[in-house]
Amino acid sequence: MGLPSARTVANILARHGRVKREAGEPAAVQRFERPAPNDLWQVDHKGAVEVDRVDLLPFSVIDDHSRYCLAYEPLADKTMLSCWEIVLWPLFGEVGLPGAILSDNAFNTPGTPRPAGVSWFDARLILLGIDPLHGRPYHPQTQGKVEALHKSSVRELIRFNARRDDATHFIQDCHRWRHVYNTLRPHEALGDQPPVTRWTPSVRKRPATLPDPVYPAGAILRVTCREGLIRWRGCRILVGRGITGLPVMIEETGQELSIRFCHKLVRVLTNEQMTKDRVI
Repeated sequence: MGLPSARTVANILARHGRVKREAGEPAAVQRFERPAPNDLWQVDHKGAVEVDRVDLLPFSVIDDHSRYCLAYEPLADKTMLSCWEIVLWPLFGEVGLPGAILSDNAFNTPGTPRPAGVSWFDARLILLGIDPLHGRPYHPQTQGKVEALHKSSVRELIRFNARRDDATHFIQDCHRWRHVYNTLRPHEALGDQPPVTRWTPSVRKRPATLPDPVYPAGAILRVTCREGLIRWRGCRILVGRGITGLPVMIEETGQELSIRFCHKLVRVLTNEQMTKDRVI
């Protein structure tokens, strides 16, 4: 006789009052997922964890389709540079490139409103052919899978057996837990199978270096100045400090002006919006 499923065990424990839903956790969740591995990754920071009297901030990357945890890496800060150089760039080299990455608005350039403005982080994704996506402000449900990952890490690692006496020990424990989460731990949303049964590396390989922007022959280009602006027909148009020194493509069609950075549409402005007395 085989062992009961994790769902059966959970139902028995719930009937006997041995488990309870966490405060604020909804009774029902509307689930969605991308149809294939690496179509979309979700990324976010876990709240600070004190280790040897120093705060470390785990940075998480999870595949939307399979729930495979690609990274759970404690960092010393929440800067985009640390996320990129320590986690994402090496990860792209190891497992390939996703089609899109979903993050919250903390990864937008501070002080640059959307839809205007390409951040430093988004620019690098775009240059690699990755579509940067951002959740709505104050709406963490958009990144539900990475939020669920963080709740699991609190229960199964941080409050359970993580060693916090030394940063090296804590990092080792985070890596061990990620392996268990991916290869052994059953997931109810996956039919009680571990994520490794649904995840495969991406076929899109990372280049050795970040590529330059590429545009069609004959395209009209403007280089972004250090204020994140371009000039067109006497107007100063905001396109983002994250692409300072890089060209964008201008397209005029009828009554509209479109601006693209590589494949990504950055701005669409009507003729009425094209004023010369202020930044637009």
